[in-house]
Amino acid sequence: MFCHVTINPGSTHHFHPAILKRSTLEKGKDIMPRTYRRKTSWGSTPLEEIERAASEVKGGKSIRSVAKERQIDRSTLRRYIKKRDTQEVKSVGYSGTASAKRVFSEEVEKELAEHIKKLAEQFQIFTRPCTCMWFTK
Repeated sequence: MFCHVTINPGSTHHFHPAILKRSTLEKGKDIMPRTYRRKTSWGSTPLEEIERAASEVKGGKSIRSVAKERQIDRSTLRRYIKKRDTQEVKSVGYSGTASAKRVFSEEVEKELAEHIKKLAEQFQIFTRPCTCMWFTK
């Protein structure tokens, strides 16, 4: 299913026909596979380094000065300190936002689920045709 294409003399490539663009072939451009190169260094700071920086901040230094000295992003350090105050941190960088946007605590959520299951068991005898028959009269 792959096409053997020679665009420029000396270069041959194998591509799926749907990938090839007519304009690229007509212009005589060389088609090379793309390699992704990351443009940022988010999440590359080791956890131990951030912990040391956070302890310096707790000792009285400013977040900005510590971040500059240790070459850590200021926002990353601030986010880590804020997260560390509320919970145990296992990794650096972004994590899911589900816990931040949570409405109910885990206890309340479990109680609510049990209550809904209990109600479902109590009213299991009422099927849809029965309820439709009662409410249409």
